[in-house]
Amino acid sequence: MQYAKSILSGIIAAVSFAIPVVDDGLAPSEVLGIMLAGLVGLGIVYAVPNKPAA
Repeated sequence: MQYAKSILSGIIAAVSFAIPVVDDGLAPSEVLGIMLAGLVGLGIVYAVPNKPAA
């Protein structure tokens, strides 16, 4: 699966953003922040090319 590292990084970014937020419940702005963190993590890793095999 060629997109696995991008998907996993997006999930890790979203969960990392959500950990301190979930203690007091979710506000709509926090949900948007979680989604944005996930998309940024996904996009950054997707944009970085893999090192070509030697």
